[in-house]
Amino acid sequence: MSNWAERASAALLPHSIAPTLGVAIREWFYTGNFLDLETNDGVCELCGQQDLRYHFEIENRQTQADLLVGSECIKRFDIGGVDEMGNRLDAATTGKLVDVLP
Repeated sequence: MSNWAERASAALLPHSIAPTLGVAIREWFYTGNFLDLETNDGVCELCGQQDLRYHFEIENRQTQADLLVGSECIKRFDIGGVDEMGNRLDAATTGKLVDVLP
């Protein structure tokens, strides 16, 4: 698969209820969990991007499946998150939180 949407579809759809990427993406949210790998050897489980230092956990609300993804994937498809109090955040707020990580 050559383009981003095809790679993302291949990663998300098997773990989603929705049959298309546009609908399936709304089932997913950023849990607020992230990993600092301390070296740039991570791979995004959504798009396959290599050489990542940070992984961000996203979870499907319907299936409870989770994936570790890069920050650009969270921002690119407007995946919202949750704050430390459990409140759902919109994608713009989530993107700002991701941007301020070390």
